[in-house]
Amino acid sequence: MNKTLSTFMGIAITAIILSVLLIGVIYQSLSDKNYDHKNLLEDEYNLQIK
Repeated sequence: MNKTLSTFMGIAITAIILSVLLIGVIYQSLSDKNYDHKNLLEDEYNLQIK
């Protein structure tokens, strides 16, 4: 395999893995924040969110 191609593939695979991990962490963080926000609204204002 060409050295340039293998270098590009290595960088691309690394970028994809890091992107997936970053998106997973951000999604989990926002999901937890949304859940906490719903609880705050229910507790503070006695709202029933469906």
